[in-house]
Amino acid sequence: MNLSAVSFSGGKDSTLALYYALGQKYDVRFLVNFVSQKYKRSSFHGISEELIKLQAECLGIKLLQYHVGLQNSSYERKFIMMLKKLKNLGIKYFICGDIYLEEHPNWIKKQCDKIGLKLFEPLWKKPTFDLLNEFINLGFKAKVVSVNAKILPKEFVGRDVDENFVSEIQKYECCICGENGEYHTFVYDGPIFKKRIKILDTEVVFKETFWSAWFLNIKKVDIGEKI
Repeated sequence: MNLSAVSFSGGKDSTLALYYALGQKYDVRFLVNFVSQKYKRSSFHGISEELIKLQAECLGIKLLQYHVGLQNSSYERKFIMMLKKLKNLGIKYFICGDIYLEEHPNWIKKQCDKIGLKLFEPLWKKPTFDLLNEFINLGFKAKVVSVNAKILPKEFVGRDVDENFVSEIQKYECCICGENGEYHTFVYDGPIFKKRIKILDTEVVFKETFWSAWFLNIKKVDIGEKI
């Protein structure tokens, strides 16, 4: 059996990787997520740990969530601990949503090889324009929740990832999928969601993190039935 776990950030790429895995008959038992020990949010997306839990609930897949410190060594230590736990739970495949940046997936593969897990990267080397349009055409719904302030303007925060978004982002010198951290997203509905998340109240905030960034603070949500 293809017992699997998916690295899940709450954004479009990890969600699309999950969609691909399910479509290829991988038996996804767990979503794996890392959030800041201090802020209780994902470091780059800025999504709260509670919203990630809500996504997992709406997807109907068990979430394994880990708190990490600000140092990279903390992340690496927890990541290896997580892989060992997955191995002990009988998981065979670890699935990620990387597209073309090699450093991080190379490190993940090295760790998976040591522990005896197989790494599956369903989006790897696929054209970014095609991936973004496929995400939209499949019926996924996502909002931009953070942007690198040196690359994209504040006005992108809170936008839905749709045809207009695709047209607009091509005007800027950045990866259309945000693979280099130009922007990050929060997926709130789609074909693999059993329920949808309704975003009711938000605010845009500026923070100096790993870089200068605008974030969408999602303050209030509700769960709705599928339309």
